Amino acid sequence: MRSRGARALGKRAGLKLTQTSSTLSRLTDLPPHPLAPLQRGGGTTPNGKRVRVAGAKKVTEALVVNNMGASRDPAFNVTTTDRLLALLQANVRGLRNTGSAAQNMMDVACGKLDAYFEDGFGGPWDVAAGHVIVHEAGGVMRDHLGGPFVLMAGKGQLLCGNAEVCEDIARVLKTVQPRAA
Repeated sequence: MRSRGARALGKRAGLKLTQTSSTLSRLTDLPPHPLAPLQRGGGTTPNGKRVRVAGAKKVTEALVVNNMGASRDPAFNVTTTDRLLALLQANVRGLRNTGSAAQNMMDVACGKLDAYFEDGFGGPWDVAAGHVIVHEAGGVMRDHLGGPFVLMAGKGQLLCGNAEVCEDIARVLKTVQPRAA
């Protein structure tokens, strides 16, 4: 995170990730989150107030957000829609669809949303700073089916929130078989 490359990636997503000797990173996002300084082990503190991920434990308690992304591949879109339908049939408390990985992850870290998942976010610049913020707010990041999250070049998959709700959401998402192209 010290390299100019990481800072440049964050800037493209509307985030600024920096590092000083005592501060792990700092996130500047679009309002309403003007500044969220992080200190390793010190939590996420936008506007000087420490925040935590929400406490929902099951799908039925969870307000979940998803972004279908820019893909218009018919098989991918049917699989994504089937996953949303599976959550609805599992009696998810609420389901939203928005277009900003950075904002969604900040809202999960602040407890405004219980979880966020996406299959096919644009690249590491969409989620690198949010990964740190969610972790420092007590959350976890997994791939969208509950496996380990790997930050890499290119499109990726993620599920974030507290550990229990992520496990239950992944259980539901895994019931959907991807459609063939």
